[in-house]
Amino acid sequence: MWRKIPRYAGLLLLWTLFVFGLLETAGYLAFEKAGLQSFGRYGYPSGLIVPDTRLGWRYQPGYEGYFKGGLDYLQIPIQINSDGFRDAEFRPKDAARPRLVVVGDSVVFGSGVAAGERFGEKLQARAERAGWPIEVRNLGINHYTFKQYLALAEMDFAGLRPDALLIGFTLNDIEPWDPQPQPAENDAGGPALRDTLGRLVDRFERSWASRFLDEIAIRVKYAAMGVEEEAAYHTRWMASVTEYWQREENRRRLAAELDELLSLVADRGLAVAVVLLPEKNDLLEPERFAFPRQAVAAMLESRGVPLCDPYAAFAADDDISHLFLEHDSIHLTPRGHDLLAQTLFDCLRAGPLRTYASALAAPPDSRTARTGDAVGRSLGYAQ
Repeated sequence: MWRKIPRYAGLLLLWTLFVFGLLETAGYLAFEKAGLQSFGRYGYPSGLIVPDTRLGWRYQPGYEGYFKGGLDYLQIPIQINSDGFRDAEFRPKDAARPRLVVVGDSVVFGSGVAAGERFGEKLQARAERAGWPIEVRNLGINHYTFKQYLALAEMDFAGLRPDALLIGFTLNDIEPWDPQPQPAENDAGGPALRDTLGRLVDRFERSWASRFLDEIAIRVKYAAMGVEEEAAYHTRWMASVTEYWQREENRRRLAAELDELLSLVADRGLAVAVVLLPEKNDLLEPERFAFPRQAVAAMLESRGVPLCDPYAAFAADDDISHLFLEHDSIHLTPRGHDLLAQTLFDCLRAGPLRTYASALAAPPDSRTARTGDAVGRSLGYAQ
């Protein structure tokens, strides 16, 4: 009997390779030759996220890979710098280029889009074209909440020494944060084995076979849904967020975290402002989902924190669905990021961010205003 085991193992291997070859061929013919449009959503690759004792989790410094999901996402690279953020390497600050640091979750990180298509990079490009040389640095990490933004502030924003802080506020930032780090990936063979396994998994996930299987699973899932069920599937997240905001104890906890952050950045002389990231269900059904956005605005207004809300610009778009990724109500397409960057630029140039700074009559080189719609002024924008 034992003598037959190698034979059976060999046959199993050959059968596995045969099936894999069939799936690989089917996937290649479907996507590459027949031009099948992928129906899949994006996902995060193995090895990207690692535990962190202070932040809970972060990105693996120096990581290079691609998004998971549909064919389009598999072609979008993810490159993490040596400090653990999806940005270029951080260099010493240039005195001639005021530095704006953006913190936030997966929307700021740019889930499902290339790094150069994010609103931060587009904002910097717009400013430079207008003769306003600023440097925008991205500290977005997926699933981060407000408490982790506070932790980043306590860590001096990775030593970037910014002139101003912009918080990319997503409506689920009100959710509590468990300070315990996420469980580590299997460490049985140490970091080297974990990295090797992660790369093998990533390589398989990028194969035609894996893409083909994922595509079938996703299409079967959505085909099994009725129209009403699919609509409910896409609004369930926002409904739970709205319910969470309606609880007073949750709003009190977030307000306390906000006050703590404002106190910390004030002590460091940083200007601070907020951009409220839009949500598709709120745009389509404001009578049902407007409460969280209104509560954020009221909380910030009561503390004198300047707010740039792109809601009106997004609601006025001819096709709101094109501003968000497929089967997604919060993550933006390149077109959505571009509209957000334009709105932010307008806020800084002549909108609520600059207006608030003008009302404070802060000098152009001020770094002491606690609320700085001072963002526009502290970045050196001409008056």
